[in-house]
Amino acid sequence: MRRPRQPRHRVGLGWVALIIGALALGGALLGLRGDDSKPAVPTVTTVAATTTARCAPPSVYLARGKPSPCLTPGVVRTSDPKVICVAGYATRVRSELDSGQWTARRAEVARRYGLVTLKGRTVDHQLPLEGGGSNDIANLVPQEQTAAKGKDIAERGLHAGICKPGVTVEQARRLQDAFLNQWR
Repeated sequence: MRRPRQPRHRVGLGWVALIIGALALGGALLGLRGDDSKPAVPTVTTVAATTTARCAPPSVYLARGKPSPCLTPGVVRTSDPKVICVAGYATRVRSELDSGQWTARRAEVARRYGLVTLKGRTVDHQLPLEGGGSNDIANLVPQEQTAAKGKDIAERGLHAGICKPGVTVEQARRLQDAFLNQWR
């Protein structure tokens, strides 16, 4: 005998992504012990993830509210908490490009994703600057403005996790990887 169907509750994908992200980030934070005595070693800019699979057209990812893993894998500038957690760090990195360079960078992101205009979208850092991300084109993604607000909350959580006392470069890198994975 079949049980009667329960009504389905519709939850927006943004909320689902935010909940999953919070759980992933919380799990990563629980793994931080701060007892690693290895010295912090500055890192160089690296691509956080690469893919050998073929990617779908960018429009497929945009429809899902996700970045193309081929166009925007996310780029780490540094994983060193001693660098990331300095007051004003993200602002200083953002200001490395002037207004004209940012305008050109945004236009390039739109072109790569096949967009004629960015209307209703913002160009966001896949791995945020406040979490050690880079201004590299492979770290920039067109994002719906409404979705950007939820991601901003997770970005603040990433920064807080990296800047927790005793976090090592390796632990910060794991947090960065967890963050990037939740938004793919």
